Amino acid sequence: MCGVALKIAGRAAFLRQTELMTGQPKQPLTVVLLDLDGLKYINDTFGHLEGDYAISAAAGCLHRVCSDGICTRYGGDEFVALLKGEADCENLRRALAEQLDACNSGSGKPYTISASIGIYTGTGESIDVMISKADEIMYEEKSHKPNRRR
Repeated sequence: MCGVALKIAGRAAFLRQTELMTGQPKQPLTVVLLDLDGLKYINDTFGHLEGDYAISAAAGCLHRVCSDGICTRYGGDEFVALLKGEADCENLRRALAEQLDACNSGSGKPYTISASIGIYTGTGESIDVMISKADEIMYEEKSHKPNRRR
């Protein structure tokens, strides 16, 4: 199943938990920002229940790939994970893409769930700065995608 009923922290709880991790200047941390592509299209075309499914599927993909980190829904269609250590960005991207592909291939849905991803590793930076840098990377990726709807 691609949807998820799991323990993803709320945004405030996520920020409280990350304060402990980001306060250690010698330890690198990795932020993974996942932004669902085309949620408005899914909601407008197929209904909000389908949009909820897409949100749940994206959350599940992030949680499965980043299960050893702290995950949260950060905005309407944005999710963030914080991982200890320096991550292999390409392996994370590939694992997230594989999870999304698996959801799409087994869903029978008339749309494709896709996401833009920003991954940033830093040491001694605040969580806000790290998320901002991951956001820049994610928007750079999103700017190169065609306006996909299916």
